[in-house]
Amino acid sequence: MIESASALARVEEIAAVDGVDQLFVGPYDLSLSLGTTVQALLDDDSEGNPLARIVETAAAYGRVVGGFAGTLILLGASVNAASRASRWQPISGSRLRALSAALRVGSSPS
Repeated sequence: MIESASALARVEEIAAVDGVDQLFVGPYDLSLSLGTTVQALLDDDSEGNPLARIVETAAAYGRVVGGFAGTLILLGASVNAASRASRWQPISGSRLRALSAALRVGSSPS
């Protein structure tokens, strides 16, 4: 999970770990750690912005990027961010609940 400034600083190390197939962004925690807001984090299209750095690193290591999108507004902003990154998978709260329930019972979510 990339949800702190220190994880962002080490994103290449994280992506290089064998067995890691996705870099998952916690936008609330990451934005707090960076001293900004979630909306500002998602809207930042400057060169080398945090999300672009994560997506570029993921692509370099053949990983997918996912991120929590807990509200429809945040999901919309995540989709806008996704338009700048072909390998971005926003995940809503309901999808996370389904994944969590499936893990508890040991089955795959539909």
